[in-house]
Amino acid sequence: MELTIEKIEKEIILVSIVGEARFELLRALLGQTDKGAKGIIIDIDQVPMMDSVFLGILATIKEILLKKEGDLLLLNARRNVRYLLLITKLDLMFNKFDDSSEAVDFLKEVLAKSKGKD
Repeated sequence: MELTIEKIEKEIILVSIVGEARFELLRALLGQTDKGAKGIIIDIDQVPMMDSVFLGILATIKEILLKKEGDLLLLNARRNVRYLLLITKLDLMFNKFDDSSEAVDFLKEVLAKSKGKD
């Protein structure tokens, strides 16, 4: 697995993954949430398949971000990944985007709403 993390804005990061997820992904994402990331976009264009480990990592990080009034989004999910999310009903849990700028705009709105509550 190859992992690239790009800071988009103060609290928003883009994580690009090549290959299948490993537990290093969980450590890396937890590290980013500890550093203040509240919005994480996971680009899975180069992920050939998802297994239960990958799904568990995504669900764990999503739960952490929701508690911080943030979110985790999926970017460029392939058809087989979208199908897996559909049959496991996890498609209801994750917002999916094909355009990174739309994903960033969505996260900006989520984070602006949470700041408006303060």
